[in-house]
Amino acid sequence: MSFRLFVFSLTPPWYVVLATQALHALTFGGTHVASMRIIHRITPEAFRASGQTFLTALVGLGGVLGGVWAETYGLPGLFRMLAIVGAAATLLVFLGFAKWREDVGA
Repeated sequence: MSFRLFVFSLTPPWYVVLATQALHALTFGGTHVASMRIIHRITPEAFRASGQTFLTALVGLGGVLGGVWAETYGLPGLFRMLAIVGAAATLLVFLGFAKWREDVGA
């Protein structure tokens, strides 16, 4: 996802956008499934629906912040920041789950 967003930040020609946008199905699907699995794992059973609702609210908040960033930094700046934030979040989740697995002995 970060790669795709970074490519968009370079304002490429339409055919590069079209080819890169094909990655959206993979990145969106993978991100959504991974997010739901994480919520399912870390949330007690009685609160799983609330956890999924909270995640959806955060996605909505991201849309609002994206609009503010786009107005402030322009679309190339927005996509570049999203690429950096996405890469950092991926790294944090990866390291967090590696530590969790180490702690539980999985």
